[in-house]
Amino acid sequence: MAKFARDSILVLLPFLALGLIGGLIFSSLAVALLIAAAIFIFIQLLYLYRFRKWAERRTEDLPLGLNRLWKPLYLLLTGFRQNSQKNAAIFSPLASMNADGDYGFVIVHGSTIEWMNNKAAQLLKFDVGRDIGSDITYLLRDPQFLKSFDEKQFNCEIELETWNPPLAICLVPYGEQYLLVIIQNLSELVRARSSSQELISNVSHELRSPLTVIQGYSEVLAEEIEDPKLALPLESMRQHILRMKHLVDDTLSISWLEHTDLKEKDQQNIDVPVLLHNLLKELEDNEQEEDYRFETEIEDFGLYGSLSELQSVFVNLLDNAKQHSQPQDVITVKWLRTENEACFEVRDQGDGIEAHHLPYLTNRFYRIDKARSRAVGGTGLGLAIVKKVLARHQGRLTISSKLGQGSCFRCHLPASRIVPVQKLTETTSDVLLS
Repeated sequence: MAKFARDSILVLLPFLALGLIGGLIFSSLAVALLIAAAIFIFIQLLYLYRFRKWAERRTEDLPLGLNRLWKPLYLLLTGFRQNSQKNAAIFSPLASMNADGDYGFVIVHGSTIEWMNNKAAQLLKFDVGRDIGSDITYLLRDPQFLKSFDEKQFNCEIELETWNPPLAICLVPYGEQYLLVIIQNLSELVRARSSSQELISNVSHELRSPLTVIQGYSEVLAEEIEDPKLALPLESMRQHILRMKHLVDDTLSISWLEHTDLKEKDQQNIDVPVLLHNLLKELEDNEQEEDYRFETEIEDFGLYGSLSELQSVFVNLLDNAKQHSQPQDVITVKWLRTENEACFEVRDQGDGIEAHHLPYLTNRFYRIDKARSRAVGGTGLGLAIVKKVLARHQGRLTISSKLGQGSCFRCHLPASRIVPVQKLTETTSDVLLS
């Protein structure tokens, strides 16, 4: 504003001086100033006419003789043209797509929305006319999106399941200075996923009764029939029935974890050292486990959460370490706390896992060695259950392993769930182990 006022005064001064001089010469100051003002207005109209003709020609060459007031306007319009041409080159590939197709596109510079198509506005409930030029982090206040945006997690799909409709968002660098936000409607996928999970849950539930009946008859046959030739087939039948029952139980467990929320009434203060002591004692007392040695480092504090769910985490990880260990191997179990978290760690001395398998170990039914999984009765759902339970307790699972050096599974749980030993009013010493 100050610069504009200064430039205006500098432009007006010659005409004011001309009016004063004319007034002294012709002894009529008012007439002279009026004539000077008319000349000033005429010149500005001439400048305006030249500006209009220049704008219509769409040339970037500036006319000669521009004063302080008009030259910035020419430069400003030139800049707008250049930006418009640049934006057209950037946005045209997306704008040429079906504006009402399956995907929404938003182009962001910094955090400012520069462009969006109609589908993006529809899915995000934005207004194309109003919200272009707004800050996307103020309009899209989802914590997952904000975390991904702030940490520049590019080319990773973010699922906004609580959004209506549920959306998948992916951030992709676009050009040198822009960010492309790709939005997809997940309604059909969520509906199909839900139907699939419901089908699996129902089928698993219906399998429970016949499996129990078959197991009962197989045990009766094993006791009544003394033919040595049938002993091996009957034992094989029993093992397969047990494996099927474990598979059904794990499938129902993970289905239940996915379809329910962890409620306050389902949680309590858990004396984790006592719970781990009972679990390890159960494993050591089992005759089949006598060759496995456990070394422990367990600090004296508890955790607030679901007893049954956290017990399933400990059982799954301990059983996983046992299955991948050899007789006389040492399995290390730790329960430690830091300022930021509680950590449950199980380390084995098994064969280890190749690095390319690690990201997929928590996927359902993912197995490195299918033959070995069948031999030890694994269902391929144990680590998936662990991951689901930890997520329900705001925790996470990390896995590290090297071939020939064993594996380490760590459960990280937030410090907000740590219960000091003084506050443990209930003990889990009488918990029935599953």
